[in-house]
Amino acid sequence: MTHSPLTLFCLPCAGASSAMYRPWRTLLGGGIELVPLEYPGRGTRFGDPFAATVDGLAAEMARRVRAQGTSHYALFGHSLGAVIAFETACQLRELGHPPARALIVSARRAPELPVPPRRLHDAPDGELIEFLRELGGTPEAALQMPEMLELLLPVLRADLRLYENYRFRQGLPLDCPIHALAGREDSGTSVENMRAWRAHTRGDFSLELFAGGHFYLQEHQSAVLAYLNRLLTDGSEVSAAGTGETAGSPCT
Repeated sequence: MTHSPLTLFCLPCAGASSAMYRPWRTLLGGGIELVPLEYPGRGTRFGDPFAATVDGLAAEMARRVRAQGTSHYALFGHSLGAVIAFETACQLRELGHPPARALIVSARRAPELPVPPRRLHDAPDGELIEFLRELGGTPEAALQMPEMLELLLPVLRADLRLYENYRFRQGLPLDCPIHALAGREDSGTSVENMRAWRAHTRGDFSLELFAGGHFYLQEHQSAVLAYLNRLLTDGSEVSAAGTGETAGSPCT
């Protein structure tokens, strides 16, 4: 019996476009169809106004998922994208859409946990550039190019505004399993903060820690994609580079 590919919707981190997932196209297995979702104001949607709220952006992403016409899908989000993916899953539930095969949240603490009080969306350019250096993931050459920064910094500010103004609203746990991923050297995502995602699903929960920092998925791309291939094509819990911690989640 032939099964249709699972559609993997990927949501970018702050300051990025859907192009961050472009290298994955040739590295994911044949049983997975990659669909990177684009936020307004960058990439293929450069001329569109930036999103004003996480809720509004998630509602738009949910409509785009539904427009694909598939019930065999998973959601992946990195950093800010993890929050957008989570809220998209909540919006899809409100719309009566079938739950995802998996919600995969990367490098972002559980949504109810407060973010550090540092506010960057209206910080001077120099402070934003130093923030990008701290995170890694942006080539130093790009940070030295004024024409590149002219494009990057407005997108980053808009996304940081979403990140810093986001307020979690308590709701029922999701029906889909949640798989949390993080880099061991990422100071912003402790094991405890990532493990707190467990409370947001009635299904299974797993936590995988990879070598690397906030952009571990770039630093160790092959290990991350091997994990995703196994997770999404055969459903097994895998331990590519980390804890392999897996558990059923209580309903709260």
